[in-house]
Amino acid sequence: MYRDIQAREKERTIYEERWFWELLQNAKDSINSGEKIDVKLTKKEKEIIFSHTGLPFELDEILSLIFQGSTKTEKEDKTGRFGTGFMTTYLLSKKVEISGRLTENDGFFQFLLNRDGKDIKEFFQFQKESKENFINSIKETSYLGNNNFQTQFKYVLNEHGENTANKGLKSLNNLIPIVQIFNDQINNISMLSDKNVLFEKHLIQKHTEKDSFVEEWELTKKDDASEQKIKAYLIKEEEYEICILSEINGNTESLINLKNYPKLFFTFPLIGTEEFGIPFIINSTFFDPRIERDGIYLVTDNNEINGVERNKEIISNALSKAVEIFPDFIITKQINNSFELFNFTVSKQYSWIDNEWFNNLKRELFDNLKEQSIIDSKTIKLLSKI
Repeated sequence: MYRDIQAREKERTIYEERWFWELLQNAKDSINSGEKIDVKLTKKEKEIIFSHTGLPFELDEILSLIFQGSTKTEKEDKTGRFGTGFMTTYLLSKKVEISGRLTENDGFFQFLLNRDGKDIKEFFQFQKESKENFINSIKETSYLGNNNFQTQFKYVLNEHGENTANKGLKSLNNLIPIVQIFNDQINNISMLSDKNVLFEKHLIQKHTEKDSFVEEWELTKKDDASEQKIKAYLIKEEEYEICILSEINGNTESLINLKNYPKLFFTFPLIGTEEFGIPFIINSTFFDPRIERDGIYLVTDNNEINGVERNKEIISNALSKAVEIFPDFIITKQINNSFELFNFTVSKQYSWIDNEWFNNLKRELFDNLKEQSIIDSKTIKLLSKI
């Protein structure tokens, strides 16, 4: 564990945008299937506090936190619970104050989890002290008062931690609404800082298009002075979900350019896939993601398959379905900027993509779109960038 944390520190730029998603994933995994959770993120000067309304902790989960194991293998519906991903949050601070309650009405706790050892010996000593502090902190009344947010992680930030916090916060306004529609169990998310922001989602209706269902979602961001809304149109299949986004100005609804959004999600965003070169967002829990959570395996690596063929199949099926359904759908809905559906571009030179396969797939999809004649040939020529 000590070496893994040091390795994260050396590769800070790779991991530091992921801390919020690791905390959110653990929050979601704290509840049972069919339940919902509210999340609150508070940013103060030199401090980040993440809290949620999830279930109490089991004892083995606390021990997993302290000794850095993972309880997810015993819970098949969980995507992760205090495994290696949680170590990414130590880029905020290597000292985390953790507050919560135990199952079976066994009390409430608050203790400092200290990972700031200068060597393995000191690291091990801090680990033992964290365990003792946890045991000694247990009492009958809550440390967090009488409210529903009874799980809390508090990080005190130094200069590096402050920079990491800001990088993680930068993309949340765009990504939280998408994560909400890909996660039925995540209800409302609020961000409290100099401006208090609440993210809400509402399923408006389900449409039928060519024997497929398209869900229409309204995604709302409210702060102290304003309210912004976008819409997401979502096709759900057994192995994937794929969506487009739109915004409303007056009486006009227009597709949104997705150039700043990760195009691939493994329930949570795979940060780094913004330049994947497709005009849709695809989510699948069947993806085989890279360890860095910056993409999926689409090319064999040293003769290891790593789910490549299945990843390719999901991408191909999802994009084919989107090209089949969305053109007629946006005409029916009278949504402007239909040219955004043609925004297949050359991908960034990711090491994990089979570029020949992917470019051929995108050309085929582009040609299928052209045949549907939803925009004029002159515009299509300008958009052809594959």
